[in-house]
Amino acid sequence: MYLRNITLCVLILLFASNAQGQRLFRAYSRYQHSSKAGKKMWQRYYMGAGVCAMNVELTQHYTDDIYAKSLKMKVKSSSSYTVTEGFYFPFAKPHHDASFGLDIASTVNLFNYNVGTIAYSPETSITETGLCYQVLLPMCIVYKSGGEAILNKKSKFLFTAGVGVAPSYSISKIVTPDLQFSARKFIMAEMGYFAGLAFKLRATVYFGTLTLVNTTEGDLSYATALKGVDYGYIDNKVMGKTGATLTLSLMPFSWDWGRKNDFDDDY
Repeated sequence: MYLRNITLCVLILLFASNAQGQRLFRAYSRYQHSSKAGKKMWQRYYMGAGVCAMNVELTQHYTDDIYAKSLKMKVKSSSSYTVTEGFYFPFAKPHHDASFGLDIASTVNLFNYNVGTIAYSPETSITETGLCYQVLLPMCIVYKSGGEAILNKKSKFLFTAGVGVAPSYSISKIVTPDLQFSARKFIMAEMGYFAGLAFKLRATVYFGTLTLVNTTEGDLSYATALKGVDYGYIDNKVMGKTGATLTLSLMPFSWDWGRKNDFDDDY
């Protein structure tokens, strides 16, 4: 009971000022009234935040009454952040302190892009600061070992590796705005440690390209800053390249993991 109260106070200090914290406390209330199976599910819940990166490639064609210009350029993301939460559902145990299962998460990435200045004609140029708001539902088959696999406080070191696919949608404004749906394959690995609560550091790499913006005959009115006249049209295609995230997460209900040395068959 003492450890439970200490943990709850720490979580209040960390999260009470935002909506995520309020959701966590409602979850804590539900946890207290859950069945044994329900508590085991919540003990596998994790939440975290970190940084992300995804470079983009712009392909554009500008035309007006006098000038025409085609260009292609690559832009790196900067000051980009991610938040995530999810659950792990085990379905097989190859070893007494390991398991295979399904990891399902909800992830939000916010990418920022400093495109810079683009001159389309002697009379027309823009200075663009773009962004991409991306919501993903990563689902992967994972192998876990350590305390998280068996809900055991004495197995303090945690390890996970997995592969999966992440359906997503993105709302982007990079010169022109657009909404796109896509899916990407990914691999992930994480290391963690139990110290009153379980903490994990996860690295994820998303492969392939995805379309963020694909607009035709758009105008430049959405650009961050327009210099000169705006009477031309632009075909704008923005492709996202290989992406990566690095997140630090905690398992807020891991304080209630068991203390047994052996694997609990009722996982």
